[in-house]
Amino acid sequence: MKMISLRNRKSRKNFFLAIIILAVILIAVIFFGFRGVFSSSTLSIASPFFTARDSFGGWYESKGYILKDKQSLENENLRLKEELAKKETELLSLDILKNENNELKSILGRKTKERKSVIASVLVRPPQTPYDVLIIDIGETDGIKEGMLVGADGNILLGFVEDVFKDTARVRLYSGAEEEVNIFIDKTDIFTVAKGKGGGNFEITLPRVNEVKVGSLVTTPGANAFILGVAEFIKADMADAFQKVLFRTPLNIQELKWTEVYPDLVNMNFPQVFDKNN
Repeated sequence: MKMISLRNRKSRKNFFLAIIILAVILIAVIFFGFRGVFSSSTLSIASPFFTARDSFGGWYESKGYILKDKQSLENENLRLKEELAKKETELLSLDILKNENNELKSILGRKTKERKSVIASVLVRPPQTPYDVLIIDIGETDGIKEGMLVGADGNILLGFVEDVFKDTARVRLYSGAEEEVNIFIDKTDIFTVAKGKGGGNFEITLPRVNEVKVGSLVTTPGANAFILGVAEFIKADMADAFQKVLFRTPLNIQELKWTEVYPDLVNMNFPQVFDKNN
Protein backbone atom coordinates (compact mmCIF):
# COMPACT_ATOMS: atom_id res chain seq x y z
CA MET A 1 0.00 0.00 0.00
CA LYS A 2 2.87 2.34 0.83
CA MET A 3 4.45 1.70 -2.58
CA ILE A 4 1.16 2.56 -4.31
CA SER A 5 0.80 5.73 -2.21
CA LEU A 6 4.34 6.85 -3.02
CA ARG A 7 3.76 6.06 -6.67
CA ASN A 8 0.54 8.15 -6.66
CA ARG A 9 2.33 11.06 -5.01
CA LYS A 10 5.12 10.86 -7.56
CA SER A 11 2.57 10.77 -10.40
CA ARG A 12 0.75 13.81 -9.04
CA LYS A 13 4.07 15.62 -8.60
CA ASN A 14 5.06 14.85 -12.18
CA PHE A 15 1.63 15.90 -13.39
CA PHE A 16 1.81 19.32 -11.67
CA LEU A 17 5.39 19.75 -12.87
CA ALA A 18 4.25 19.08 -16.42
CA ILE A 19 1.42 21.60 -16.01
CA ILE A 20 3.86 24.25 -14.77
CA ILE A 21 6.27 23.58 -17.66
CA LEU A 22 3.41 23.77 -20.15
CA ALA A 23 2.20 27.03 -18.59
CA VAL A 24 5.68 28.53 -18.85
CA ILE A 25 5.90 27.43 -22.48
CA LEU A 26 2.50 28.91 -23.27
CA ILE A 27 3.40 32.20 -21.58
CA ALA A 28 6.63 32.36 -23.58
CA VAL A 29 4.70 31.63 -26.76
CA ILE A 30 2.07 34.27 -26.03
CA PHE A 31 4.40 37.09 -25.06
CA PHE A 32 7.50 36.32 -27.12
CA GLY A 33 6.02 34.64 -30.20
CA PHE A 34 8.31 31.59 -30.30
CA ARG A 35 5.94 29.68 -32.55
CA GLY A 36 8.54 28.02 -34.77
CA VAL A 37 10.24 26.26 -31.82
CA PHE A 38 7.22 24.17 -30.83
CA SER A 39 5.34 21.31 -32.38
CA SER A 40 2.02 21.67 -34.14
CA SER A 41 0.20 20.09 -31.18
CA THR A 42 1.63 22.73 -28.82
CA LEU A 43 0.65 25.48 -31.21
CA SER A 44 -2.88 24.14 -31.47
CA ILE A 45 -3.14 24.22 -27.67
CA ALA A 46 -1.75 27.78 -27.60
CA SER A 47 -3.92 29.01 -30.45
CA PRO A 48 -6.73 30.37 -28.23
CA PHE A 49 -4.15 32.30 -26.24
CA PHE A 50 -2.72 33.80 -29.44
CA THR A 51 -6.21 34.85 -30.48
CA ALA A 52 -6.86 36.42 -27.09
CA ARG A 53 -3.53 38.24 -27.21
CA ASP A 54 -4.11 39.56 -30.73
CA SER A 55 -7.66 40.60 -29.89
CA PHE A 56 -6.51 42.47 -26.81
CA GLY A 57 -3.71 44.15 -28.75
CA GLY A 58 -6.09 45.20 -31.50
CA TRP A 59 -8.60 46.53 -28.96
CA TYR A 60 -5.92 48.47 -27.08
CA GLU A 61 -4.55 49.97 -30.27
CA SER A 62 -8.01 50.97 -31.51
CA LYS A 63 -8.76 52.46 -28.12
CA GLY A 64 -5.62 54.57 -28.41
CA TYR A 65 -6.69 55.84 -31.82
CA ILE A 66 -10.15 56.71 -30.45
CA LEU A 67 -8.61 58.72 -27.60
CA LYS A 68 -6.28 60.53 -30.01
CA ASP A 69 -9.18 61.28 -32.39
CA LYS A 70 -11.32 62.55 -29.50
CA GLN A 71 -8.57 64.92 -28.36
CA SER A 72 -8.08 66.15 -31.93
CA LEU A 73 -11.81 66.80 -32.25
CA GLU A 74 -11.87 68.71 -28.96
CA ASN A 75 -8.95 70.88 -30.07
CA GLU A 76 -10.58 71.53 -33.44
CA ASN A 77 -13.90 72.33 -31.76
CA LEU A 78 -12.19 74.86 -29.47
CA ARG A 79 -10.43 76.48 -32.44
CA LEU A 80 -13.70 76.74 -34.38
CA LYS A 81 -15.45 78.29 -31.37
CA GLU A 82 -12.73 80.94 -31.11
CA GLU A 83 -13.00 81.67 -34.83
CA LEU A 84 -16.80 81.88 -34.59
CA ALA A 85 -16.60 84.34 -31.68
CA LYS A 86 -14.16 86.47 -33.65
CA LYS A 87 -16.38 86.44 -36.75
CA GLU A 88 -19.43 87.36 -34.67
CA THR A 89 -17.54 90.34 -33.28
CA GLU A 90 -16.54 91.39 -36.78
CA LEU A 91 -20.16 91.11 -37.95
CA LEU A 92 -21.32 93.24 -35.04
CA SER A 93 -18.75 95.87 -35.95
CA LEU A 94 -19.85 95.82 -39.58
CA ASP A 95 -23.49 96.12 -38.56
CA ILE A 96 -22.94 99.15 -36.37
CA LEU A 97 -20.70 100.80 -38.96
CA LYS A 98 -23.32 100.21 -41.65
CA ASN A 99 -26.07 101.79 -39.57
CA GLU A 100 -23.81 104.67 -38.60
CA ASN A 101 -22.85 105.24 -42.23
CA ASN A 102 -26.50 105.37 -43.31
CA GLU A 103 -27.26 107.90 -40.61
CA LEU A 104 -24.26 110.03 -41.48
CA LYS A 105 -25.15 110.09 -45.16
CA SER A 106 -28.38 111.86 -44.21
CA ILE A 107 -26.50 114.58 -42.35
CA LEU A 108 -24.61 116.80 -44.79
CA GLY A 109 -21.07 117.67 -43.82
CA ARG A 110 -21.03 115.52 -40.70
CA LYS A 111 -17.88 113.41 -40.20
CA THR A 112 -16.95 110.64 -37.81
CA LYS A 113 -13.98 111.18 -35.54
CA GLU A 114 -11.06 108.77 -35.76
CA ARG A 115 -10.26 107.18 -32.43
CA LYS A 116 -6.72 107.29 -31.10
CA SER A 117 -5.78 104.34 -28.92
CA VAL A 118 -2.90 102.82 -26.99
CA ILE A 119 -2.60 99.03 -27.07
CA ALA A 120 -2.24 97.31 -23.70
CA SER A 121 -1.69 93.69 -22.75
CA VAL A 122 -3.97 92.21 -20.11
CA LEU A 123 -1.89 90.98 -17.17
CA VAL A 124 -4.69 89.78 -14.91
CA ARG A 125 -8.36 89.15 -15.68
CA PRO A 126 -11.40 87.51 -14.07
CA PRO A 127 -11.67 85.12 -12.32
CA GLN A 128 -8.19 85.97 -10.93
CA THR A 129 -9.50 89.48 -10.19
CA PRO A 130 -12.87 90.11 -8.49
CA TYR A 131 -15.66 92.45 -9.50
CA ASP A 132 -15.01 92.59 -13.26
CA VAL A 133 -11.57 94.18 -13.05
CA LEU A 134 -8.61 93.99 -15.47
CA ILE A 135 -4.95 94.81 -14.82
CA ILE A 136 -3.15 96.12 -17.91
CA ASP A 137 0.57 96.62 -18.56
CA ILE A 138 0.63 100.39 -19.17
CA GLY A 139 0.44 103.20 -16.63
CA GLU A 140 1.65 106.68 -15.74
CA THR A 141 4.89 106.35 -17.74
CA ASP A 142 2.74 105.70 -20.83
CA GLY A 143 0.52 108.73 -20.28
CA ILE A 144 -2.43 106.77 -18.95
CA LYS A 145 -4.83 108.66 -16.68
CA GLU A 146 -7.84 107.82 -14.58
CA GLY A 147 -11.13 107.93 -16.43
CA MET A 148 -9.83 107.00 -19.89
CA LEU A 149 -12.14 104.64 -21.75
CA VAL A 150 -10.95 101.10 -22.48
CA GLY A 151 -12.15 98.85 -25.28
CA ALA A 152 -11.15 95.93 -27.50
CA ASP A 153 -11.28 94.85 -31.14
CA GLY A 154 -11.70 98.43 -32.33
CA ASN A 155 -15.41 98.88 -31.58
CA ILE A 156 -16.22 97.13 -28.31
CA LEU A 157 -16.36 99.23 -25.13
CA LEU A 158 -15.29 97.42 -21.96
CA GLY A 159 -14.88 100.02 -19.22
CA PHE A 160 -12.59 102.75 -17.95
CA VAL A 161 -9.29 103.22 -16.14
CA GLU A 162 -10.08 103.26 -12.43
CA ASP A 163 -6.57 103.50 -10.91
CA VAL A 164 -3.18 104.26 -12.45
CA PHE A 165 0.20 103.09 -11.21
CA LYS A 166 3.69 103.61 -12.60
CA ASP A 167 3.69 100.82 -15.20
CA THR A 168 0.24 99.29 -14.80
CA ALA A 169 -3.38 100.35 -14.46
CA ARG A 170 -6.59 98.88 -13.12
CA VAL A 171 -9.57 98.86 -15.48
CA ARG A 172 -13.11 98.75 -14.16
CA LEU A 173 -15.52 97.03 -16.55
CA TYR A 174 -18.95 98.54 -17.11
CA SER A 175 -20.38 95.07 -16.56
CA GLY A 176 -19.22 95.22 -12.94
CA ALA A 177 -21.99 95.05 -10.36
CA GLU A 178 -23.87 98.36 -9.99
CA GLU A 179 -21.82 100.13 -12.68
CA GLU A 180 -23.93 102.22 -15.06
CA VAL A 181 -23.46 103.16 -18.70
CA ASN A 182 -25.61 105.10 -21.16
CA ILE A 183 -26.86 102.90 -23.99
CA PHE A 184 -28.83 102.89 -27.21
CA ILE A 185 -30.68 99.87 -28.57
CA ASP A 186 -30.18 99.55 -32.32
CA LYS A 187 -33.21 99.83 -34.62
CA THR A 188 -35.29 101.42 -31.84
CA ASP A 189 -35.68 104.87 -30.32
CA ILE A 190 -34.55 103.64 -26.90
CA PHE A 191 -31.89 105.64 -25.08
CA THR A 192 -31.50 104.61 -21.45
CA VAL A 193 -29.06 103.40 -18.79
CA ALA A 194 -27.79 99.83 -18.39
CA LYS A 195 -26.57 98.44 -15.08
CA GLY A 196 -23.73 95.96 -14.76
CA LYS A 197 -24.63 92.59 -13.24
CA GLY A 198 -21.14 91.06 -13.16
CA GLY A 199 -19.43 88.50 -15.39
CA GLY A 200 -19.81 90.57 -18.56
CA ASN A 201 -23.60 90.84 -18.10
CA PHE A 202 -25.87 93.91 -18.15
CA GLU A 203 -29.49 94.63 -17.34
CA ILE A 204 -31.87 97.25 -18.74
CA THR A 205 -35.27 98.06 -17.22
CA LEU A 206 -37.82 99.39 -19.72
CA PRO A 207 -41.57 99.99 -19.92
CA ARG A 208 -43.28 97.07 -21.62
CA VAL A 209 -44.47 99.38 -24.39
CA ASN A 210 -40.89 99.47 -25.68
CA GLU A 211 -40.43 96.55 -28.05
CA VAL A 212 -37.00 94.93 -27.90
CA LYS A 213 -36.02 91.70 -29.63
CA VAL A 214 -33.47 89.07 -28.68
CA GLY A 215 -30.39 89.69 -30.82
CA SER A 216 -30.77 93.49 -30.79
CA LEU A 217 -27.45 95.30 -30.79
CA VAL A 218 -26.76 97.48 -27.73
CA THR A 219 -24.33 100.38 -28.23
CA THR A 220 -23.29 103.65 -26.68
CA PRO A 221 -25.18 106.71 -27.98
CA GLY A 222 -23.67 109.05 -30.55
CA ALA A 223 -22.16 109.04 -34.02
CA ASN A 224 -18.97 107.27 -32.91
CA ALA A 225 -20.79 104.54 -31.05
CA PHE A 226 -19.12 101.58 -29.34
CA ILE A 227 -20.65 98.12 -29.15
CA LEU A 228 -21.58 97.10 -25.62
CA GLY A 229 -23.32 93.79 -26.30
CA VAL A 230 -26.26 91.89 -27.76
CA ALA A 231 -29.66 91.30 -26.12
CA GLU A 232 -29.82 87.66 -25.03
CA PHE A 233 -32.90 87.45 -22.82
CA ILE A 234 -36.06 89.48 -22.21
CA LYS A 235 -38.01 88.99 -19.01
CA ALA A 236 -41.54 90.38 -19.10
CA ASP A 237 -44.17 89.64 -16.45
CA MET A 238 -47.77 90.17 -17.52
CA ALA A 239 -48.53 91.69 -14.11
CA ASP A 240 -45.61 94.11 -14.33
CA ALA A 241 -45.57 97.33 -16.33
CA PHE A 242 -41.83 96.96 -16.88
CA GLN A 243 -39.60 94.44 -18.65
CA LYS A 244 -35.95 93.53 -18.10
CA VAL A 245 -33.57 93.14 -21.03
CA LEU A 246 -30.38 91.21 -20.35
CA PHE A 247 -27.40 91.57 -22.65
CA ARG A 248 -23.80 90.43 -22.58
CA THR A 249 -20.39 91.71 -23.67
CA PRO A 250 -19.58 90.07 -27.06
CA LEU A 251 -16.17 88.93 -25.81
CA ASN A 252 -14.98 86.25 -23.43
CA ILE A 253 -13.41 88.41 -20.71
CA GLN A 254 -11.62 85.39 -19.22
CA GLU A 255 -9.69 84.90 -22.47
CA LEU A 256 -9.04 88.59 -23.23
CA LYS A 257 -5.38 89.24 -24.11
CA TRP A 258 -5.34 92.80 -25.49
CA THR A 259 -7.19 96.04 -24.82
CA GLU A 260 -7.17 99.54 -26.26
CA VAL A 261 -7.01 102.64 -24.07
CA TYR A 262 -8.48 105.80 -25.64
CA PRO A 263 -6.63 108.92 -24.38
CA ASP A 264 -9.18 111.33 -25.93
CA LEU A 265 -12.27 109.59 -24.56
CA VAL A 266 -13.29 109.68 -20.92
CA ASN A 267 -15.96 108.28 -18.67
CA MET A 268 -18.07 111.35 -17.93
CA ASN A 269 -19.47 109.70 -14.77
CA PHE A 270 -15.97 109.27 -13.34
CA PRO A 271 -15.50 111.61 -10.34
CA GLN A 272 -12.07 112.82 -11.46
CA VAL A 273 -12.46 113.62 -15.15
CA PHE A 274 -9.18 115.14 -16.35
CA ASP A 275 -8.38 117.86 -18.81
CA LYS A 276 -7.65 116.11 -22.12
CA ASN A 277 -5.29 118.87 -23.15
CA ASN A 278 -2.90 118.10 -20.27
